[in-house]
Amino acid sequence: MSLDDYRFLESFKRKRIRLTTKGGTFVGVVQRINLNKTIILDDVAEVQSGCRFVGAKLFFGQEILNVEFTSSTNKDGLGNEDHDKVGQLSLAEFQPYRNTLLSGGDDDDDDDDDDDEKEQFVNYVVVDEFHEKFGPAIMHIRKQKLIGLGLDGVGAFQSERLCWLQMAVKNKVYLFDILLLGARAFRNGLSSILESTDILKVMHDCRRISGCLMAQFGVNLLNVFDTQVADVMQFYAETGGFLPTRVSTLQEVISFHLKMPLSSLSSLSIKDQLCMENKEVWYVRPCPAPLLRVMALSVIHLQPLRLMLLDALMSDYTSLVDSYLKTGQENPVRTEDIGKTGLELPQELREIELIKFKRQKWAVDHYNLTEDGLLDRFSIKATSDPDLEIQEQPEMLDSSMVAGKTYPNPAVMSTIGGGRKGRELADMMERRKVDILCVQETRWKGSKARSIGAGFKLFYYGVDSKRNGVGVVLKEEFVRNVLEVKRVSDRVMSLKLEIEGVMLNVVSGYAPQVGCELEEKERFWSELDEVMESIPTGERVVIGADFNGHVGEGNTSDEEVMGKFEVKERNLEGQMVVDFAKRMDMAVVNTYFQKREEHRVTYKSGGR
Repeated sequence: MSLDDYRFLESFKRKRIRLTTKGGTFVGVVQRINLNKTIILDDVAEVQSGCRFVGAKLFFGQEILNVEFTSSTNKDGLGNEDHDKVGQLSLAEFQPYRNTLLSGGDDDDDDDDDDDEKEQFVNYVVVDEFHEKFGPAIMHIRKQKLIGLGLDGVGAFQSERLCWLQMAVKNKVYLFDILLLGARAFRNGLSSILESTDILKVMHDCRRISGCLMAQFGVNLLNVFDTQVADVMQFYAETGGFLPTRVSTLQEVISFHLKMPLSSLSSLSIKDQLCMENKEVWYVRPCPAPLLRVMALSVIHLQPLRLMLLDALMSDYTSLVDSYLKTGQENPVRTEDIGKTGLELPQELREIELIKFKRQKWAVDHYNLTEDGLLDRFSIKATSDPDLEIQEQPEMLDSSMVAGKTYPNPAVMSTIGGGRKGRELADMMERRKVDILCVQETRWKGSKARSIGAGFKLFYYGVDSKRNGVGVVLKEEFVRNVLEVKRVSDRVMSLKLEIEGVMLNVVSGYAPQVGCELEEKERFWSELDEVMESIPTGERVVIGADFNGHVGEGNTSDEEVMGKFEVKERNLEGQMVVDFAKRMDMAVVNTYFQKREEHRVTYKSGGR
């Protein structure tokens, strides 16, 4: 018998268990468990009659039908009520980001049964026997290109005794009871999955998992994406080369990157606390349903988390590629100096050093720096704005009257989150002394607030990286004045600020284009109406929107809401703008000012 086996058997001593045999059901305290499959109980009572036995009682293994801890039984003797071997987790409750993040489907999942995007639940299944469950589970997992992986056990690091192994596919989590299945489970399929280079395993802190698998079962874990490592790399890039003082827990990474409040991840915290207080809970059989649920929850976020981390890690690259594209489109005819090879490092790539320098300055200004040169990412300087970190928070943006297209370029925000486009926008605002700017068609997915450089911060919202999206940029001296942020949809959002005692509501809107369905246009105006109606009387409102309509030049009939300086004839979309202005007693501001001919239409395409 190995030392681990001895410790395992010893851990049951003085535990009260419920033991079912062919002759009846008994409750007693474990005195000893022998290798010959006999159990000696003390303080024994027969459940049905209540009769107590004097002294110790010996039970033989061949007579025992079931063993469970009394903590999982009730007074009526029904010990299996908590042992739900199949369960469901609601997507709406536990993966609220899923419809947005995976709206285009998951190319990494070849699952036919679980690929229905309309599925409202993630199912979890306990695999604790070979006859019916194990084979189908292994076959299903082998079809995947990507799985989430987790484990739970008793002990520390490589000496940990593995009790449960969790594998998550798109809409299902398999909970393998390794304590019951044993090494045979690895010989019959688990090892081939874990060592496969064709299946990517996503996990948080692979050191513990790989060490445990190698030490106990000789499994060489391959093809791994570690969310803890990716989170540190993202922080390193975001701060211009600084490392954090510590790594993040799984719930911290989920909260930060998937924008889930920590209150929604309390089950993961409870799991950590439970393991610290009583790790032997993983030995309990049958396993209580709440514990099964917690194990499933610990792996369902891993696949979406990988997508978000990859996007974050690739943001600098995509920003530089966008710069390349812009250069090629704006300067189709390239000129070269005599003696140049054309392979010199271009200006677009030289900006990498500038980006790094600015990020380092921002990081030092906002995080506490230790003597070791590390940043305490969980301790923001008291003099800095706590909202500069991207966190889930109440949002604020309400309605106001728009002066037309605030920023015309459809791709201007494609990489605004700290990329070159964001810096260009910040530089423009600084140059033109603009304190508050509404932007539309940002095409930036997420619900965040972040610095874009030059002392400006962007609040934005989008659900698709290919269309729509709105945002508001504030000079950072006004960020502390923000009282509320409302992200209504990817076409309407608002901010409420208090400036010198005056309540100001800033609304950013992006109306559907001329070719869109009437239903979509009506939905936009309905959302905008709701925002306006939610603003208390007496508060000021400014709307900065791209209404995608022409209110018409030479106005003579709607002087109360607009001037006469516009372009083209009024269309249906323009009439909707005028009707809204009348309804809300507002004015289309940019029609009151005469502009140069080249400034009257801001949209450009292909140099025209």
